[in-house]
Amino acid sequence: MVIDILRKNIYIFLLFLLFFLFYDSLSFSLPFLIEESEINLKWFGFTLTIGTMLRSLISIYLSNKNEQFKFKFLVSAIFIVLLLFYNFNYLGLIWKILSLSLAIALATMFNILLNPFMVTFNESKKLGLLFGIRDTFLYLGSGLGLLIIGRYFSNNYTLVLKFNSFILLIILFFLFFIFSKSKNELKEDEISKSKKEDFKYKDLLHETNLLKYLIFLSFFTISGVGGIFLPVFGNRIGINKSLLAYIFSGSIFISSFFSLAGGYLIEKLCRKKLYLIYIFSYITIYIAIITKVELFYYISLCFFTLNLIIANVLPSYFFETFDSKYWGVVSTISLITGSLTTILVGVFIEDKLEVMSLVLLIVTIFTFLLGNSILISKKTKLQEI
Repeated sequence: MVIDILRKNIYIFLLFLLFFLFYDSLSFSLPFLIEESEINLKWFGFTLTIGTMLRSLISIYLSNKNEQFKFKFLVSAIFIVLLLFYNFNYLGLIWKILSLSLAIALATMFNILLNPFMVTFNESKKLGLLFGIRDTFLYLGSGLGLLIIGRYFSNNYTLVLKFNSFILLIILFFLFFIFSKSKNELKEDEISKSKKEDFKYKDLLHETNLLKYLIFLSFFTISGVGGIFLPVFGNRIGINKSLLAYIFSGSIFISSFFSLAGGYLIEKLCRKKLYLIYIFSYITIYIAIITKVELFYYISLCFFTLNLIIANVLPSYFFETFDSKYWGVVSTISLITGSLTTILVGVFIEDKLEVMSLVLLIVTIFTFLLGNSILISKKTKLQEI
């Protein structure tokens, strides 16, 4: 089964590897690149803010568009980024910020296009394994990107843009190749569906089960914000920074190694239970922060690593329960809710760490109970609340 999935999707998996090689190497290099470009580092936060705003607006705009439109939009955006990167040294401050922000926003366009396409291309079969193999390539690309940056560009981060431009050119080639190839392999009715999958937002009012899931997803996204600040939490309770670096690099290595096993786990076990385990891990994080017990923190780290391994339970659950055309809506809700929550947490983390953790703990417990109420155990319609 794994060999069959690899054989059919190898170019899609390589595309994920290449994109996250590009994206994570750029994300890591961004503050150093801004410094080397003689731009005040305060613009780093502004760049991230503009990038997040662009991602939110683009996500809203693309969420109800068909596959062909999303493809053209992504390709056009990549061409614009390539043009701006090529002339980066000659651009003014605002254009430099916009070019980097647009590059950050490519992740949203890629996600909204490629994940539903991959599911359709595989006719929604064995999604746990499919996303597990995808994650293996994704993590490999991320690690390779950071390794290449550290090995070859640590003394000159302005060269990272040339490297990333080269990777983007390869990504363009793969995009055109994959989508032209898919036309020959997909059935006529599937191709026709991909052309007509636009929907109006008012149609969502008739999707009661989906609306319930979107409400749950909003709370779920808020609950999960603690993972972003997990290293900060660890340092606050007295764990050495260098030790934290080793711990989290180890978590990523372990998760990349066991992602395929996670795919098997998702295929064999109840997705609802795995979803709830995912939520429960954040309860352990907030308890660790409130109590300041180091043992609880290490327990939460074990759950955090498990979350990375079974992370594809989230898209697997969605695509087996709802129409893939609504994936853009889900991405939009997650992105906007996550961005706003992250900003609020960032404001209060300095002086109100324990209070903030208590609020997030309450929200997470509510999310767990809500998920237990509406998430399903089998591929059927959502249970009524």
